[in-house]
Amino acid sequence: MTEADSQMESRAANASDKEISIQWYLPSLAKPTNDTETKEMAIRCLSEVRALLSAVPVPTLPLTEIPFDITLQSIATLEDMFDLANGCTITEESLFSWIVSLFH
Repeated sequence: MTEADSQMESRAANASDKEISIQWYLPSLAKPTNDTETKEMAIRCLSEVRALLSAVPVPTLPLTEIPFDITLQSIATLEDMFDLANGCTITEESLFSWIVSLFH
């Protein structure tokens, strides 16, 4: 265990009951270890988003292609879209067009 790990563990053990620290790991999307796996995961997630937001809830086939560029920004925007406390503003045109198309 490194000194930094030890300090982190010590701070966690001494934190008050009203304090919590959360750290997220976002793997780099620039050079994924497996393009096919990353694409399949994105298609599954976007199929679920489409099912949640579609105006007519009918069973649909999973997406076969990703309707916009998968970037860290687009993933963060999709995540923020489902953040009930804060929401988001979608600025990426292709992502915006896809989301709007779900409501028709």
